[in-house]
Amino acid sequence: MEDTVKFKDYLKEELKDPEFYEAFEEEEVYLENIRNKSYSLQTLIKLARILDKQVNVEFRDVVKK
Repeated sequence: MEDTVKFKDYLKEELKDPEFYEAFEEEEVYLENIRNKSYSLQTLIKLARILDKQVNVEFRDVVKK
């Protein structure tokens, strides 16, 4: 997984773009705690809107070995 980027690193870079920063502030997205690796679903949805993306949540059956 060499090309995996941590979300906080991605966001830090995106916030340098004034247009992104403004949209981010308009959506009033507040990351609960930047050190917390789990973000609320509402926060992820707001970020997805800013990035013109969608959030997919999927629950799968657990395969027991």
